[in-house]
Amino acid sequence: MSKQKIIALTGTPGTGKTNIAKILKKKGFAVIDLNLEIRKRRLYFVYDRKRKTYVADMKKIGNFLRKKLRSEKYESKVVIIDSHLSHLLPTSLINAVVVLRCSPEVLEKRLKERGWSAEKIRENVESEIIGLIEYEARERHKKVFAIDATKLKAGQIVNKIINLFKP
Repeated sequence: MSKQKIIALTGTPGTGKTNIAKILKKKGFAVIDLNLEIRKRRLYFVYDRKRKTYVADMKKIGNFLRKKLRSEKYESKVVIIDSHLSHLLPTSLINAVVVLRCSPEVLEKRLKERGWSAEKIRENVESEIIGLIEYEARERHKKVFAIDATKLKAGQIVNKIINLFKP
């Protein structure tokens, strides 16, 4: 029987997922950068040039992760899957979801600093305002934990996540 726990770390782009995942990795958690894997392994249908994004193939992603998670590297570990799409993975793959939230004003500032287009910033800020990712996560999964990361330091967020999944 595997002691493996698979945690989806998700949220609107710009909420801090990747920074938090990097810290969790340094603390010994296994981390899968799903967006990187999607690009590297071509787990998408097409590249949308207008929106400058890949249209992910969730079926291919699910199949890829099932195989990857069976490897010894991930056996008996807590595995963090970092992506704004990770909450869309099948419930059979995910034990829990952590959704990072952020105030729309702070999120807008972060995305502007990344050089994102006004349209893409608007789309993501609107998504955060209506809580789309948290809603989708709660529709699919039983264990969903939302953390408002707006005013928290990275270490505080990491500690909250670690405390959620202590044995």
